Amino acid sequence: MMTMMMIFVVCGNLSVTDNVIISCKTDSMDTNCTLSCEDGFEFDHSVKPFYLCGDSTYQYWDFKTVDNPEGKLPQCIGIYIQQN
Repeated sequence: MMTMMMIFVVCGNLSVTDNVIISCKTDSMDTNCTLSCEDGFEFDHSVKPFYLCGDSTYQYWDFKTVDNPEGKLPQCIGIYIQQN
């Protein structure tokens, strides 16, 4: 007799680097997070307006794509200010 087992994958925790501020809200279906940088820092590449995981994304963060298989979030780097 074969026993069937369902395994539910849930969204993993987001890990951000120094100087990144993350703000998340969770409702009954999804977790929606936004990123920003601390003062004096900017993102090293473009960011999405929000990052989503939940029922609508089959419990995977929506930034893990073919182009970003490791699901790396943007980092905040120091702003270089040229002084005269």
